[in-house]
Amino acid sequence: MTKISIDKSNYAILKPTPWDARAFGLKTGEIHFSPNISEEDVASLLDQLESAISSESYELVYTRIDSQERMLRHHIQDRGFRYVETTLTLNKRRLHKLKFPDKLFDIRSYTPSDIEAIKDIAVTAFDYGRFYEDIMVSPEINHKRHWHWIDDLVEQGKEIIVYESDNQLISFMALEIMGSKAKLILGGSRRDFGLVSPYFWSSLLNYLVSQGVRNVVDVKVSAANIATINLYLSYGFNISNSSFGFHKYIK
Repeated sequence: MTKISIDKSNYAILKPTPWDARAFGLKTGEIHFSPNISEEDVASLLDQLESAISSESYELVYTRIDSQERMLRHHIQDRGFRYVETTLTLNKRRLHKLKFPDKLFDIRSYTPSDIEAIKDIAVTAFDYGRFYEDIMVSPEINHKRHWHWIDDLVEQGKEIIVYESDNQLISFMALEIMGSKAKLILGGSRRDFGLVSPYFWSSLLNYLVSQGVRNVVDVKVSAANIATINLYLSYGFNISNSSFGFHKYIK
């Protein structure tokens, strides 16, 4: 990790992302900018950032920038970053106040024998996201990235909840419970079972309540994924933030 600082309020952090490098076959990194970078400092900061990217031999770097940071967005596009996607952040407070339907699925924690089926959903059920919406990234790379992501989630000990019907895994959600808060990481249903999703989400949220969860925080959803956004909104989730994603390939 490299931190480039003008001062304590104006900085950028460049972090290698080996999980993405594995899928792309390139050295990849993610950039996090401090909020409200001053206009007088942005050029110097980006000069130093570009120097770090070059000296550390990065081949693909990417960042998400808050939609309110117009000046920074303008400057990084002048430096060769391409806009690729818009992400919404959703949150749900007072989850335990939700009224759940009478029809709920029997869901359970995954077992090792479920992993291949979870991976199959993970590589076939998605059309939106940071790299799915980048026209320079092939479907094969996106599939490989999600395939390995499941391995990483298992290795990290994340909880994965699944729904199975007639001996076929239909839906999954990887998540993390932190006391009274939960973070939903990655989940979906088989393409031919889209009508199952509302019942699975109801069952999943009801499960979280049973585990003492009161708030679901920082769910990231592509703004292009209208069906999923509407599903979250139907359960009372609020959009708390929007950000724009940018990618830069270094020749």
